[in-house]
Amino acid sequence: MLRGGLPMDADECRRMARHYFAIAQQMSVPDDRALMMVFAAYWTEQAEKAEQQSQQQQQVQPKKEPEEPS
Repeated sequence: MLRGGLPMDADECRRMARHYFAIAQQMSVPDDRALMMVFAAYWTEQAEKAEQQSQQQQQVQPKKEPEEPS
């Protein structure tokens, strides 16, 4: 899920899914349309994974209290 060396966020993945879905809608050859739908499904899955990772990173982790000098 890297683009130019940087991970793509969920919105970018959803944009890619919409892109391939739109291409699929314009195709008249069933096999070609099916392939574009596979690409759209892949990017939809990547968006879901990116969303899950983002939510996990946003979970609040307990902060350590600063240690007092002895």
